[in-house]
Amino acid sequence: MTEIKQALYTVAVIAVSAGIFNLFTQSSTLKKYTKYALSLTITISLLYPLTALGDNLPDLFSEIDIPQNTLTTPQDDYLISALKQSITEEISNYFQIPTDVFESEVMTSIHPDEILIDSIHIKITDKSYYRYAERIEYYLKSTFGCQIKVTQEAK
Repeated sequence: MTEIKQALYTVAVIAVSAGIFNLFTQSSTLKKYTKYALSLTITISLLYPLTALGDNLPDLFSEIDIPQNTLTTPQDDYLISALKQSITEEISNYFQIPTDVFESEVMTSIHPDEILIDSIHIKITDKSYYRYAERIEYYLKSTFGCQIKVTQEAK
């Protein structure tokens, strides 16, 4: 807003100066060149505040929230699947349970420099392993610190 006020003030000063200069000039060719220079100066001073807007455009676009997993690359897909496999194997090794009795799902957010884990969902599909649900949830919360959901659903 201050740039706009400054630009209007500059235009007013230029217009008054040009008016005073026009009063004291006698030659018509000099008046013609004065009007040409005045129009260029006023145009530049009116367009100058737009440069401040142009400087802020990268900041405006960096604040736009990009939906999850919209900018995935093959490398990102590989990393996400490796992360899911790693979590599955870690649960299996830590609790000494087979990997076929539960399914894991990892929700991530992909940012330009990093992949963040938003939540992990574990679905235990074998009734004989339902007793591990609370322990798995506690272990994942203490390890990853994200939202954890452990459900028990038989196939």
